[in-house]
Amino acid sequence: MRSPPTANLDAYDFYLRGLEAFWLAFYKNDPLTPARQLYESAIALDPQYAEAYARISGTYLADWFFEPGRNQGQSLKRALAMGQQAMTLNERLPLPHAILGSVYVWNKQHEQALIAARRTVTLDPNFADGYFHLGTVLHFVGQPEESIKAYEQAIRLDPKHPDLYLHHLAASYRLAGRYQEAVALGRQFADRHPDYVPGHVHLALCYGELDQLENARAEGAEILRLNPAFNLTAFERLWPMKDPAIMERTLAALRKAGLK
Repeated sequence: MRSPPTANLDAYDFYLRGLEAFWLAFYKNDPLTPARQLYESAIALDPQYAEAYARISGTYLADWFFEPGRNQGQSLKRALAMGQQAMTLNERLPLPHAILGSVYVWNKQHEQALIAARRTVTLDPNFADGYFHLGTVLHFVGQPEESIKAYEQAIRLDPKHPDLYLHHLAASYRLAGRYQEAVALGRQFADRHPDYVPGHVHLALCYGELDQLENARAEGAEILRLNPAFNLTAFERLWPMKDPAIMERTLAALRKAGLK
């Protein structure tokens, strides 16, 4: 385990509890307020705790991802502000760069995202989360093979990695045309986290691109069961794929799944 960048062990305890609370809520799209409050408690004990600010940024990014229309994008703005605050406190730490990389890419600032994500692994070549966030940025800029390498490195560095690593790796397998691996890993993830809508979106994309229409429509139905408001107009506005051709391929596959 990396040593905590705080001398206050009580603050570090709140930080670790915040991490646990984040993942417990994330896969079920439950409110992330409890995790955020734990990080805020860490900051109350150590106002210079840059990584706690970075994690708060991650909670706001997740809030925005699951409800992008909330407050006209205020959650995404808060994610950016908290990430930048973390950078101001300590720009030598890799985590603020990593999370900012993901914030930038979801804000469709692809070049800034790449700079931040690459800086992460330069600062700490053994930081698993750094490679995870780099893989996410590379995926959306349309470099799936490089993205796969980053995710696989993250998994090697952290054998007890969050399951989200597997979901993202599966998505880059799909983008690279490695459908057997994409479906197998996607099914494994969806079985573990059946309420996580993006897991079913991934499978719908795989089956749609493979023209396995019965399976695609089953996943489309599951998406609408979990999120009746899901629609392709909102998805297209949200999804930060840089290459328009890849974006159109994505939408075409989701239409085959019966989504509109």
